[in-house]
Amino acid sequence: MLSWTWAAYDSVVQDDPQIEQDLIAGRKIAAIKRYRETTGVGLREAKAAMDRREAMLLQAGRVQPGRVSGFSPLMVVLGVFVVFALIVVMILIYIAGKALG
Repeated sequence: MLSWTWAAYDSVVQDDPQIEQDLIAGRKIAAIKRYRETTGVGLREAKAAMDRREAMLLQAGRVQPGRVSGFSPLMVVLGVFVVFALIVVMILIYIAGKALG
């Protein structure tokens, strides 16, 4: 019974191009939401099905490894830069406070 259920879930993913497009674009949460709306399954089952489908797409080369988590390498670099800039600003404010006080 369980294997039939998973097979049915997988067929829904294959039949709904929007779910697959969301996974390919790195919009995993949107894919999970659409999958839940389509099948009526719970969050845990939907996430498991999307994880499996995402792994299949990665194996097939349809998803770039950097996009699997939803963050492109450029977004990661930009995030690191922003954090670094905030640290520098905080240090400068601290030094200015010491100099004035």
